[in-house]
Amino acid sequence: MDIKLENVSYKYPSLSNDSWESIRELNCMFETGKWLSVIGQTGSGKSTLMKLLKGLIAPTAGRLLINGQENKLSKKGNAQIIQEVGLVFQYPEHQLFETTVLKDLAFGPKNQGVKKEEINDRTKVIIELVGLSEAYFDKAPFELSGGEKRRVAIATVLMMNPEVLILDEPTAGLDPQGSKLILQLVHDWQKAGGGQRTVIFVTHQMNEVAEYSDEVLVMNDGEIVFQENPIALFREHDHELKAFGLDIPDSVKLLKLFEHRFGKRIEVHSLQEEVVLEEVVAYFTKQGDDLL
Repeated sequence: MDIKLENVSYKYPSLSNDSWESIRELNCMFETGKWLSVIGQTGSGKSTLMKLLKGLIAPTAGRLLINGQENKLSKKGNAQIIQEVGLVFQYPEHQLFETTVLKDLAFGPKNQGVKKEEINDRTKVIIELVGLSEAYFDKAPFELSGGEKRRVAIATVLMMNPEVLILDEPTAGLDPQGSKLILQLVHDWQKAGGGQRTVIFVTHQMNEVAEYSDEVLVMNDGEIVFQENPIALFREHDHELKAFGLDIPDSVKLLKLFEHRFGKRIEVHSLQEEVVLEEVVAYFTKQGDDLL
């Protein structure tokens, strides 16, 4: 499912005569099958953008297009929630409320009118996808560890079969191992969709952005300042990012360290740390062979 924003702005209502404009004239495309990360300082407009993409709020100007069709207001003049978009809020485990994991998983599809047999089939698939098992079905969510709760919370969103999954700081508060597990399960879910599932990932963790992103969207002061592939963004615009209060991934810092030391640019096809290390080693191996 493609999502396109055309000159989209949003103003929050105020008690005074003025309105607070959170985002201004956004133009961007979220293409089917991509992992697109959204970065920016607190207050840059990321949360407002996420709410717009889910249909929790409607643009005060401009158009939100779903597969080329405008997501118009309802007959009552309200925003229309986009069912094909799943939204995982920060600390989603706080939204678990049922007495058992199984009931939490079944809640959303049940309210959508999905048949019991289909719900049962989904729960078995989804619980394994998030690295748990059916043994967790009868457990109360409050009995689980923090990482397990996070996985169950994400599973409740995946139970709705979204085409687009939005994650707002999904690794916040987790240790490195827990963070890697969460992102890997999302990556596995996306790949299992045969190129038809999209991930929109909001984070402050630049290493995670470098590891998974096809594109990176940078927001600053309510505007989109960049939408590029991570290699071009972090290698060519690092000074601008620092001016916006953003860091660059460790893999890029490593590249720049070697390039500054030896005065040569090292080309890479990915910013994943393993790939960058391999490319650095390969570069200097080739340099040594050329000298022989």
